[in-house]
Amino acid sequence: MVKNSAQRIVFPILDADGDPVTGAAADTPDSEYSLDGASFVDITDEIHEIATASGIYYLDLTAGETNGDVVCIQIKTATAGTKTTVLVFYTAAQSLNTIDTGVDAIKAVTDNLPNNGALNDLAAILADTNELQTDWANGGRLDLLIDAITTYVDLIDDATNGLAAIKAEVEG
Repeated sequence: MVKNSAQRIVFPILDADGDPVTGAAADTPDSEYSLDGASFVDITDEIHEIATASGIYYLDLTAGETNGDVVCIQIKTATAGTKTTVLVFYTAAQSLNTIDTGVDAIKAVTDNLPNNGALNDLAAILADTNELQTDWANGGRLDLLIDAITTYVDLIDDATNGLAAIKAEVEG
């Protein structure tokens, strides 16, 4: 429930067996509220039954009747066998609808960001990444690296072949 905001609440009125009671709106209803544990006060509105003989009722609350952190509602009626209906609400400053409106406003802005170069940089990065993936898959640049390594290994082998002869002459 949104704090300090007019609200409509819907609830059943039940008998001792837990069955919905019909006709309670016409039989001396008494609806009261308490804010944050204060004494109960009459609600401006009284209960209204939804449809005929449904046992489900609604009650309209004013903003002042919801201006507490804890709103307690009690509904009594003279209908025989009816139990007092007690409803407790913990209020909040805003509802999910309010938050959703804020999120929609942010999304509207981010969906229409100006093309300020960052998007171009992103496109270039994606193109380079795709090119690298293609080269690796086709053996392109990796093959060149392996060939270069093989060439250097061959040069090292050639350079060390003469060392055995030099060693033999020095020792010999």
